[in-house]
Amino acid sequence: MSLLKTLIRSFVGAGKTGFRVGKKYSKLVELNVSLRIERDKKKNYYKEIGEFVHNYKENDSGYAGKITAHREAIVECERKIIRLIDEINNLKKINSCKVCGSVYKEGANFCLTCGAKSGR
Repeated sequence: MSLLKTLIRSFVGAGKTGFRVGKKYSKLVELNVSLRIERDKKKNYYKEIGEFVHNYKENDSGYAGKITAHREAIVECERKIIRLIDEINNLKKINSCKVCGSVYKEGANFCLTCGAKSGR
């Protein structure tokens, strides 16, 4: 009986661990999809700004407003991208520079890429 109980406990424990690991990878997939969507949105905003500039006419009074609105949307996309990368790195237990995004070793005082002080 002891061997059977040990096996059952082992399988139950493995199932719980597998569930936690599966949940973590599910969250990583979700975050990576969101990251791809935000990067694509940002790229499209830049493309549209380029089209506005290319098609600009002196009589077009909405030109500046359209570019300003798209620039604000790009800034928002950049904020979301940074937040998503931070969430992904936290799940993967990776430290990254808040300025340039480079990965650094835990305990480092400065980023080796850009020299920014690490946010510990």
